[in-house]
Amino acid sequence: MNPRLTPDQQKLLSAYRATGLISIAAPLAGVPPTLHEDSLQTSDTYREAFARAQWDSALSLEEQARHRALVGTETPVYHAGEVVGSRQHRSDRLLIALLQANAPGKFY
Repeated sequence: MNPRLTPDQQKLLSAYRATGLISIAAPLAGVPPTLHEDSLQTSDTYREAFARAQWDSALSLEEQARHRALVGTETPVYHAGEVVGSRQHRSDRLLIALLQANAPGKFY
């Protein structure tokens, strides 16, 4: 944590890293949503810390997308209204998006 940030700013940024949305992070952190906009306008330290938090959140999303593309999500298989098994659903679209983002000259 950055000692130049207030405890409320630190809580807000921590919640933002987990959620990626200020509208969800503020109530989760127990701070007013206006804290974010006010801090962006008045604190260089907060602006820099928020940019890092945005990057961390984006990396988390990319990790989740990679998992869904390669490992997939388990969904139930039904027969006659009963669950008879499960199936892994992988996302080709997510895989293509990841390839394009990480090797744009090769995958376009």
